[in-house]
Amino acid sequence: MTERVQHLVEFFKENRQYVPGCGIFDCRNNAGDSMTTIYDEPADGVVVDACYEYDYIEIFGLTDDEFTEAARAIDALYVSPWGNEE
Repeated sequence: MTERVQHLVEFFKENRQYVPGCGIFDCRNNAGDSMTTIYDEPADGVVVDACYEYDYIEIFGLTDDEFTEAARAIDALYVSPWGNEE
């Protein structure tokens, strides 16, 4: 795991209220959803915007491989309000 991904995953571990329930994307939405920047690390070049209304995040500044790794690690932090039974 790269240092940039580690920093990002640590942010979500420390701020679990931002872990999304509906999706993690690496492109801007084109629906005009209201977005709020929740993570902006200039040293790493990584920015994360959240859409609270639809419970998803957009991550920018990572390579494709880093994005895949970060998305998997962040998704693993999600705890469903109804439990995590499969």
